[in-house]
Amino acid sequence: MNKGEEEEYIPPPVEPRGQNQVADSRGTIERNKRRFVEEITKIRLDTDEAENDRRIKENKEKDQRYDDIQTEVHNSYQKNIQIDFTWEELEEKEDCEELAQEIEMQKAKCQSIIQTKEKLIKQFQDTLKGKDAEYHKSLETQSLNIDKLIEIMRRQFNAMRDEYNTQLNEIEAAYKKEREEVLNRNNEEINKLFEKHQKTEEMFLDRRTKDEAKYADELENLRSSEANDQQESKIKLENELQTLQKCMEDMKAVYKLNEEKLDFNLRVLKEREDHNKTQKTNMIKRLNKLKNRKRKLEEDYKKENTKLKNKNIELTNSYKRITLQFKELQKKFRRFKKSDERRFEEIWFMNQNEVYALVNKISQADRVIHEQQLGIEWKPPTDPAFNNPDLKAHVSQTNQNVSVAESQGQSKLDIGDTQSHLTGAEKTEEGKIPISKIKAVFQLLIEEMPYLIEDKIELECQNLDPRTAFKRRLDAVRKSLDITEKTTLYMLVNTFYEYSKNNDEEKSNENEIPIEANDEDEELDIEGYEILDVLRQFQQRKEEYLSNAMLTGNPRSKKRPTFQNEEQKKELDQKAENYIWQKMTTILDERKLSVWKALDSAFAKYYQLLVDRKNLIEDTALLNTQNEELKTLLNQYLHAGVNHELKIPPTQVIRLDM
Repeated sequence: MNKGEEEEYIPPPVEPRGQNQVADSRGTIERNKRRFVEEITKIRLDTDEAENDRRIKENKEKDQRYDDIQTEVHNSYQKNIQIDFTWEELEEKEDCEELAQEIEMQKAKCQSIIQTKEKLIKQFQDTLKGKDAEYHKSLETQSLNIDKLIEIMRRQFNAMRDEYNTQLNEIEAAYKKEREEVLNRNNEEINKLFEKHQKTEEMFLDRRTKDEAKYADELENLRSSEANDQQESKIKLENELQTLQKCMEDMKAVYKLNEEKLDFNLRVLKEREDHNKTQKTNMIKRLNKLKNRKRKLEEDYKKENTKLKNKNIELTNSYKRITLQFKELQKKFRRFKKSDERRFEEIWFMNQNEVYALVNKISQADRVIHEQQLGIEWKPPTDPAFNNPDLKAHVSQTNQNVSVAESQGQSKLDIGDTQSHLTGAEKTEEGKIPISKIKAVFQLLIEEMPYLIEDKIELECQNLDPRTAFKRRLDAVRKSLDITEKTTLYMLVNTFYEYSKNNDEEKSNENEIPIEANDEDEELDIEGYEILDVLRQFQQRKEEYLSNAMLTGNPRSKKRPTFQNEEQKKELDQKAENYIWQKMTTILDERKLSVWKALDSAFAKYYQLLVDRKNLIEDTALLNTQNEELKTLLNQYLHAGVNHELKIPPTQVIRLDM
């Protein structure tokens, strides 16, 4: 035997086709599963997106309806108030023709309100119809989506079943092919062995018996091992087949669950549709009720209109009768008026004495508080109203001064100048305040306080030239500050420059630098945060100026009109009396009242301190008494006879200063 024949035969390796096919089949099935899940998910995402868009649109429409309702409520409320106010005014009218015209206008306004509400109701009805159409469309879309989803599920189920069958067939074919390759390899190996056996049979004739038994055993072992491998492969394939069948059953269960959910959703939508139909029926019934109510109100209105016309005729006749009675009543009124004036004067003088007694009492108390308690100089009130004990004479003198000024041809502005020293609004002629100062003040207000200008005017000024825009802004600031005459305008400029001058003086006092007085070149030195303080001073001065000028009439007109009748004179007297009585309540200004409150609080604390000190003194005396009693009792115990019988008496261990 040569060397090549002695080498053992090595069979070629067999490719594991079955395992590779199983892995490929699993990958294919997983890809199909993901694709099917993505198709179902896409339908759900599209449905969710459409529902989200519908809800967003619904919320916008809901907000719009709410705004429309609120606007309608507000407008109806305003119109109803105006109509009620007009009805109250119509009750006072006496001209029949004018009254009839006003009533027709009231009818038109009421009809306008009713038309507005009917328009809103019609709009809501159209919206309700659109909701019904949208609901039916949503049901149809949902039904189509459900049918499409069921169709996709069926198609996917059939595709998965076909795919599982295909993959199982391919796996089985792969294992069969692998088995054939193994058998072919084994047959080839056996053939090689037989050829080798035949070649070596002659050469190993003596060893034939032994070798034959040996090779027979090896051949039997090889066959049994191949049979076992084939049996294991078959069992493994059967197990995988069972696993795939179980997966298929799970998918069927999932699809069944989804189908039940969709059926449940369909039932819910049907119930909701029934509920909406019920709501629609109720709304139709309500609409019919409202129409019947409207018809009834129109009939009532016609009846009421006829009734009011008849009543108008009766009232016209009654008016003629009452006119005659009124003329007779005027005669009686003149007689009672004289009696009322006499009683009014009696009550006036009685209250006048009480008021002046109370004013004197308050003044004396204020003097005692300032001189005795606070130790500062007391200044009596300088207002002549507090020093004149006859208020009636003071009112008459005030009106007399006004009448004299009118008879001499004085303007109202000149009369108001006599009181300007009280408010700091000194009379300033046009030209005494340079235009540059006025411009500087308004330029500062426009730059530092833009909220005095309305947004609409500010937008208009952006498209104008600087000069015209400045004039528009200046007029807006004057309107916001209620500056309608030159006196208050000059008062505003003087207030700003006085405040600036005070700031310059304070800075010069701090730095010890003298300031040269030059009114023409004076600069406006006011910070932005100080403008509010300046405006408060200006407002206070203007209010004082107007209140003090009340006795001479309205200071905003250039000339004071003469009295046309007795009612105007009576009205002026009433204003003067109200002003004087109001002045009596200002005997204590805010500063003095705050001093009184602070002093009362301090005295209350001082009184409480004395009471606490008294209580502490009483407690101290009581404790001293108790201490003396305890000392006496302890001394008795220490000097008792029983202490001598003790080996260590208490007196040897206790040292007391008795």
